[in-house]
Amino acid sequence: MNTGGTKKLGRGIRTRFSDDLLWLCYLVCEYIDYTGDYSILDEEIPYLKGELLADGIDEKYDKYEASEIKESLYKHCIRAIEKSLNFGENGLPKIGSGDWNDGMNTVGNHKKGESIWLRIFSI
Repeated sequence: MNTGGTKKLGRGIRTRFSDDLLWLCYLVCEYIDYTGDYSILDEEIPYLKGELLADGIDEKYDKYEASEIKESLYKHCIRAIEKSLNFGENGLPKIGSGDWNDGMNTVGNHKKGESIWLRIFSI
């Protein structure tokens, strides 16, 4: 692919959003369903490293470097699912500081909000 001489910037956003974790799994499933290519699950991909979010900060756009730790895309998906298994007192996934509805983006800031949408998304 010709990128016109541009470099990869390595920039992105780190969030406390609950649904961000599961979009990777959703897209990988869609890719496999569309292409039939299961070999993508074996691709070794580095995790990213960067400064963790400080208390009270919900998201930060920054530069993130590749870490020395690489695992298969399959393992990345498993870790994302495991991290999302965080349930509240009503048995629903905790909302984090964001959800599909930006109007509810502070519901989970005190680690109590739960998300019906995230439950539906994770089925």
